[in-house]
Amino acid sequence: MSVIVVTRGRPRLLADALASVAAQSLPPLEVRVGDDGGGSSVGVAEKVPLLELTWLPLDCGQAGTARNAAAAGATGDVLAFLDDDDLWRADHLQGLARAFDDPGVGLAWRDCDVVREAVRSDGERVVLDRRTLARDWDDALMRSDDYLPPSAVGIRRSVFETVGGFDTSFRY
Repeated sequence: MSVIVVTRGRPRLLADALASVAAQSLPPLEVRVGDDGGGSSVGVAEKVPLLELTWLPLDCGQAGTARNAAAAGATGDVLAFLDDDDLWRADHLQGLARAFDDPGVGLAWRDCDVVREAVRSDGERVVLDRRTLARDWDDALMRSDDYLPPSAVGIRRSVFETVGGFDTSFRY
């Protein structure tokens, strides 16, 4: 599984995100970091022990475009996405891998907490609000409440390429 992380000028948050990747019970094949600040956060990678990390200095100015650029060249059969301000539970990749054991699965996601937080000047993260997204697929519900954070999703690389990646017309 290839992990795709995007960041833009938030080294403290990126360090936390990468630490959550390093803490996975099932380590990824590779981690590809799309630094949409042109490479300004490269020093963060030196502090996080990961198996294989590819640093991609980008200047896209848009998260979907950065995700697509960072995913290009990934070697894993499955892509798992993580934004720099998100954290994964330690079993995130293991749960996704179980879903993709079925060759008919093209897209899967894990339950997650959507957290609104403040980051203090000393780097401490303070939770202001939390919403847990934990549900099975429901066609009717997805027509009205179709939000799945990119950081919860895994997708087969072949499916990602077929659909053309993230829609870059969306701002976020």
